[in-house]
Amino acid sequence: PKILMIQKKKKKIKQKDESPPLPSTRDVLEYLSMVAGTKRVGIYCKNKASEREGGDDSCGKKDPLGGVCFAKLEEYCRHLMDNHIDKKANGPQPSTNENAGNTDDETNVFQDTIGHYLYDVSLKKQLPILLDDFRLPRYIQKDFLQRTMRRHYFVESWPTLFVASPDTKSTLHIDQWHGSFWMVQVAGSKRWTMFHPDDYSNLDPIYHPDSINRAKKGNNSEKVKEEDGNGESEAQEPMRAAFRDLREMEKANVESDGKAHPRLSSARRVEVVLTPGDLLFVPGGTPHFVENLGVTVAYAGNFVDAGNYRKAVHCDLFHMAKRGGVYETTHRALSEVCFEDDEDENGTGEGVQNKKESSAADYTIDYFDDYSGLQGMMP
Repeated sequence: PKILMIQKKKKKIKQKDESPPLPSTRDVLEYLSMVAGTKRVGIYCKNKASEREGGDDSCGKKDPLGGVCFAKLEEYCRHLMDNHIDKKANGPQPSTNENAGNTDDETNVFQDTIGHYLYDVSLKKQLPILLDDFRLPRYIQKDFLQRTMRRHYFVESWPTLFVASPDTKSTLHIDQWHGSFWMVQVAGSKRWTMFHPDDYSNLDPIYHPDSINRAKKGNNSEKVKEEDGNGESEAQEPMRAAFRDLREMEKANVESDGKAHPRLSSARRVEVVLTPGDLLFVPGGTPHFVENLGVTVAYAGNFVDAGNYRKAVHCDLFHMAKRGGVYETTHRALSEVCFEDDEDENGTGEGVQNKKESSAADYTIDYFDDYSGLQGMMP
């Protein structure tokens, strides 16, 4: 079902059989500017000169998404409206930005860069004011990351916000420690390409030398005590892998008649296009690649529940905890608690579909009242 995730505050729309109309992309950008526009955020971008010359990015740290530039959220939203939404609809328009004549770095950063992408920014840590208006999918209400006794780093990591300019994309990747993933599309369209977790080796992964060395030494398997009373099990340390650009691999296969990456075509894949109001679930361990087909706004999060708990905690986090820091505290917090089923049979949305009448509220929850477990955690 289409789900309206941003609450309408101006006036309540009463419709018996239909959901309220979804806001336009411009409406969403204006909302972000009005509510959180003064907040300064990091935006991935690419230097125009470097792109023309085929060189490295120079506007920030090296990253497949580009460098990191900083600007106020309202300046970024205004740039997207002036240069992509309005220009596409009406042709080139004179700038309405009152800072257009300013020469400070935050204003000029959009003139010298392309491929802008506000990527995976924590709402709780950086834009908490937005949490009053954003609704979350009911299906993640039993997120174990929010139900530990001890506080840990990732309790405030999600949901995160994504605001992208057209023709930007993510890398082909697998989310860390088998975290399952959800995304709500608010504005614009994203194309998602996902591969079966068992077929990741067909994607020609590039393994870090340290992962290969540990595997050769035979140190990648240890006994781990299960917390659910099932005794001990083998915990296999995952070999960390990176992936090449998916579209570049496909292009190379076309030019080489499939010889460049011969196993790519045999990897099972699913492609979907998210449009406003859509909710996507991605199982833990799934390689995925995301392309923005226009100006897009979405919010999302990783979570741990019964479906990926053992792989996340007793495999990935068990070994990552050896590094100390946030992984050690998160592993300890998750592994010391015995999670039992809640009495609320509709906690994950079960039974909602059997109701004669249902609304968006039946499929969504409030961050503070129904999801966040921060207040009940020990320091």
